[in-house]
Amino acid sequence: MLSYPGASADELAYLDLQLVWRDTRLQPLISPSSSGEGEAWPRTGDRALLLASVAEIATANGYNTLTATNVSRGAGLPRAIFKSLFSDAEECFVAAMEQRAEEAIAQAARAQAAGRTWPGGMYRAISALCDQLIGDPLLTSVCLAETFEPDSTGSRSRARLIGVVAELLNDSAPILERPSALSAEASTGAVWSLFHHHLIRALPLSSPQIAATLAFMALAPVIGAPATVAAIAAEQSE
Repeated sequence: MLSYPGASADELAYLDLQLVWRDTRLQPLISPSSSGEGEAWPRTGDRALLLASVAEIATANGYNTLTATNVSRGAGLPRAIFKSLFSDAEECFVAAMEQRAEEAIAQAARAQAAGRTWPGGMYRAISALCDQLIGDPLLTSVCLAETFEPDSTGSRSRARLIGVVAELLNDSAPILERPSALSAEASTGAVWSLFHHHLIRALPLSSPQIAATLAFMALAPVIGAPATVAAIAAEQSE
């Protein structure tokens, strides 16, 4: 798609270097409670310390190095407190990963709501998602690179994060512009393959260097290349 000659695709290199206004960190993530009402994710306390510790260890040394002992030690807490909150290191790690993934998805949804148009909102959402992933070492080095057993909790959490682009395409698009399930899945695969290449295999990047191209890959099959480029440019003009 990106190699196909055309004036619209030629503009992507320029658009990728521009900033889009987006306010993606207005409030802390609201997590569901058993009563159906939301409450903010805890940012302090023993649980928060353990989640921060497991994220730091997994990012630095890999998922397979995690133990209840080193996570507790990293948090500066007795192992008994760890055992009162989590059954093992895997459960603690999954809790940390799910929290980070839910935050990324929530921020993308907030950014999408600020778009002037549906395609513009998708571009904002992808930009915000890039911000979250690039800015979070756990998501970049573990969630996108770590190998999990098939159908494990970790693999399912990562699959949900990767599938967020398809969810946004399917759920937010006007009925007449809604892509087929196959088209949305194909676009998501292309977006994440390119993002993974830049993030994991290439030099570190900032999200404006790739967000417009990723949005183009998601939207051009649905609304066409010229309309996609125009929508991206409109969001950057604020």
